Amino acid sequence: MTQGHLADPTCPCEDIDSPENCIRKHLTTDEALASETMSMYPPNSREYRMLKQFTGECRMYIEVEERAICAGISPPPARATVAWARAWAKKFEQVIIHMCDGSAGRQATLTEVAEPGNCPRYS
Repeated sequence: MTQGHLADPTCPCEDIDSPENCIRKHLTTDEALASETMSMYPPNSREYRMLKQFTGECRMYIEVEERAICAGISPPPARATVAWARAWAKKFEQVIIHMCDGSAGRQATLTEVAEPGNCPRYS
């Protein structure tokens, strides 16, 4: 969600006079979704640890945004937050790609994943 702001020239993210507080709202949503998703994994799993780290980092960015809002100053440039979000998106994409790998050490092809019933994790 946070990444979309760079592509939207009409978004008022960096306008301190805007009541939108876009980045903070999207970070809060990202944090909530990741927190809910954590419950789907065992605490010792790679996915759980990644989501836990992600939610912690979301919380840090949210608090920075909130301090700026409360102080009446401009929050950090959205580009920095969006770059962080983009890096996380790439990490999560790799996890998703490997979730449907039916054999150890082999990455499933897009065609295999797209075929209904081919993802062993969800079969």
